[in-house]
Amino acid sequence: MKNIISKIYFFLLSLFVFLIPLQTVYIFRQGPIGHEGAGREGIWQFGTLAFYATDILFLLIFIFVCVRFFVSIRTQERRHLSSAEVLSWLQRPVVIFLICLFFIALVSVLWSPDKILAVQAVFRLFEGGVIFLLISHISSVKQKMCVWIFILSAVIQSVFGAIQFFMQEIPAVSWLGIAHHASWIPGDAVVESTERRWLRAYGSFPHPNILAAYLVAGYFFCIAVIMRSEKKIWTWLATLAGVSILFGLMLTFSREAWIGLGIGLAMMGVVSAYKNRVRHSHENGNPGERSILQKTGSQIGPVLDCDRGSGMTMIKTIRISPLIFFFLVSLITILFSGMLFSEPLSVRLGVDGWKRLEIKSIQERLGSVKEFVSLGPILVRGVGIGQYTNTLHQRDVKNNAVRPSYAYQPVHTVFLLVFAELGIAGISAFISFLFFLVWRVCHSARNDTLIGFGLLSSFIIISFFDHFFWTIHSGILLWWVCIAGLDKKKDIV
Repeated sequence: MKNIISKIYFFLLSLFVFLIPLQTVYIFRQGPIGHEGAGREGIWQFGTLAFYATDILFLLIFIFVCVRFFVSIRTQERRHLSSAEVLSWLQRPVVIFLICLFFIALVSVLWSPDKILAVQAVFRLFEGGVIFLLISHISSVKQKMCVWIFILSAVIQSVFGAIQFFMQEIPAVSWLGIAHHASWIPGDAVVESTERRWLRAYGSFPHPNILAAYLVAGYFFCIAVIMRSEKKIWTWLATLAGVSILFGLMLTFSREAWIGLGIGLAMMGVVSAYKNRVRHSHENGNPGERSILQKTGSQIGPVLDCDRGSGMTMIKTIRISPLIFFFLVSLITILFSGMLFSEPLSVRLGVDGWKRLEIKSIQERLGSVKEFVSLGPILVRGVGIGQYTNTLHQRDVKNNAVRPSYAYQPVHTVFLLVFAELGIAGISAFISFLFFLVWRVCHSARNDTLIGFGLLSSFIIISFFDHFFWTIHSGILLWWVCIAGLDKKKDIV
């Protein structure tokens, strides 16, 4: 019985990881808030009450976890943790600050103007936190399977996004939660020059930036497979998957994801070099000369193996580390994409000066920061989880300056948004949670935690430019699923 429950549980958890991009949803409320002026009604995106298909899947997973845990207690299985071990696990800083963050969010419901919306936000935080704990406490073998499942889903999303870009239109598929988008529709995510508009790749996500973050995670997971795989077939498959994912990432034209990926890779290399230097200095006093590129099981050199016995230099073998080969192929992919899509890329990067939409995007982000600052003393306590845009609207009502519903947007920085909604206590718990995650990576000898650290660095950079890791359902799930590997610990369920 317990083996059947265990298998069903892992199947549901794997399915959950695969279906993160799924947007199938039942909407309970999607009313306007910009209703004080004629013609100002619209859809209040961040006030929508909805229940996703993945939420149902999460509830099933949670039920199976509870059943499995109580079955293990009744049968007194020794391979499960004792009560003392569970208490020790609960006393770990990462878990403590995660629980604190949840309870601060839960208490904020008391002063939230829209309590139903606040409860929904608390549920999504609870969902993400539980998934984080479950994935971080499955066995290493099962975690590797989840990595491959995520990579497969990322490849599918990359191909889907490429098709969308070349079609320049996305047909609506209601049962998948995909809305209609096209390059000529005002308000859709496009790259615009003086001559034409290019629709950015969405995948099945509600915005290209979320797809970009998803593909960044898939790219890092491909690196993880290459670093720890001893079979060439897995290395080749990961390389092919990484190239396709990187190509899809280019088609999102997401500057924040590009910057995040670059900084994440750089931070991963820095931490690896530091760890190698410390280890080598302890072993033989010779500061480390190895880097992360040598952690794949095959050395970089000799690149040229020469035979001098015949009086002439002859090249016998040329061997390249699988990870170096992966990065070389990635570089070729970037250069190829740059030549193929030079015009939209030059617009997006501001080569010939910023265009209208690029200037508008920057102004909106700066404007959202000014709105955050204008909230004043209420930031000490926070406006309540999920209440940021509602608070802006209520202030506009008092000032008789109500804007269209779509104009109410969260501040485009996760850290400022957490501060605004949960106050000083909430942002302190959130930053402490991240700090101890990083601390665990820096004090871990496991190679694959470097990948988690690089991915976390990328996500933190993205968080400084966007809010979807805190506000959008698929973005919330993406955040908690991907950082789970940094807190790897003994299986507790």
